Amino acid sequence: MNNSNNKFFYIASGILFGFALTALILIISAPPKPEKIKILPTYTPQSIAIHISGEVVNPDLYFVQPGTRVADLIEIAGGLSQDAKLENINLATQLQDGQKITIPSITHNITLETVTEIIENKRININLCSIQELESLPGIGQNKAQAIIDYRNISGEFLTIEDIMLVPGVGESIFESIKDLISTK
Repeated sequence: MNNSNNKFFYIASGILFGFALTALILIISAPPKPEKIKILPTYTPQSIAIHISGEVVNPDLYFVQPGTRVADLIEIAGGLSQDAKLENINLATQLQDGQKITIPSITHNITLETVTEIIENKRININLCSIQELESLPGIGQNKAQAIIDYRNISGEFLTIEDIMLVPGVGESIFESIKDLISTK
């Protein structure tokens, strides 16, 4: 029995030694633990500041993402008021930082005094006129008339008649030919 116990002892010891050696080899040859993957935030462009006023529910200064369009800004501002006049607003225009968008009113401060002044002076109020009225001016075709309307809608009312020269395509020579035919009141 002593001999069989020794035999059993050697077999058990061999098996245990084999397991220990296998475990040691696995520990030594195991690949290193991978580093944790860091997920970085995606790049988001800086927001742009846009002032919307006039006939919207919540006129204010809004910060929106670049590429936002006028239609999106109107929605952010709570939508249009019931007096909004969208006839000359390009809803697809992409906004740029620092822009002011003015949504005009269908009633837009037209008073008896304003009508009387227009009739007496026979001047076109560049803050109230239509594209057709602008096209009646010398040197102003459909494209320049639309540019004037777009500029007015984006930048607000013209404070002086000279401000019309801020519209791209309306230079000093055109201004000289229309200055006696236009007004801002």
